[in-house]
Amino acid sequence: MQSVKTSEQKAKERAESQTHQIFNIAEKPMISFISQFLEEPASVLFAEEAPTFVEPLILMPLEDYKKNTYIKFSLLPVTADEFKSDADKERISNIKSMLKHERVREGIGFLYYCIKHVYASLISVAMINNNQLLNLKVELDEENWVFYLQFYHELTHKKEFYKEVLQTALQARSQYSSLDDEKKQLVNKEFTKAVTQLKELETQMTPAIKQEETDTNESYKTRVRLGIFIEDLDKKDLPKPPAPPKNKNMLKNLPTVSDVSYKRA
Repeated sequence: MQSVKTSEQKAKERAESQTHQIFNIAEKPMISFISQFLEEPASVLFAEEAPTFVEPLILMPLEDYKKNTYIKFSLLPVTADEFKSDADKERISNIKSMLKHERVREGIGFLYYCIKHVYASLISVAMINNNQLLNLKVELDEENWVFYLQFYHELTHKKEFYKEVLQTALQARSQYSSLDDEKKQLVNKEFTKAVTQLKELETQMTPAIKQEETDTNESYKTRVRLGIFIEDLDKKDLPKPPAPPKNKNMLKNLPTVSDVSYKRA
């Protein structure tokens, strides 16, 4: 007799499948991007062999677009020489023309989500030595539709952390009257601590540190970026079903994504 799956089992399987999709989409492109950015072979940087498979993100045909046409998203390196070349301007123009479709915007948001989490997993689990990337965050250039690495000094990282703490405390204070005395004390404590830390960090952020960030990021403009590419796809050209990611350990670093919204602000 075949057992009936519970709603929890179905949700778990769906989340696992979606996590596999995230790695299938972003792992290989990110490994290639990091390798080119650091100018080192992937075999030197990563403990395991890079995957050979990459799954493009594909949207079903849109009602207000070409009939029976799928939309394919790919992530490919864009070198400094290629960046803003005539061919690259055409890529950027194509993306901008597609942004009027909500599902295309959501697709880009999903790619952003994939890149952020796979990058975090790669540098924390898969890299042999991640020192070169510890103060680098992956960001999305929403004017030219490329992902790039941005250097942030350790003090800047701390400032960002306490800004988030302050924001959370401010949100809690907006509902202050509904909180009990214990929670009010906790909110006030977190608020005071965040304000104090931010003031101290601002005094520690010397002009030299700020200049270091500026100079480092200016030098990175000559390095590779990871571009978003969008193209039409006919049904007969749809790829075969993907395989699960090779490095299962990296899955442990990802949150359950079954209820995540992929829309970018």
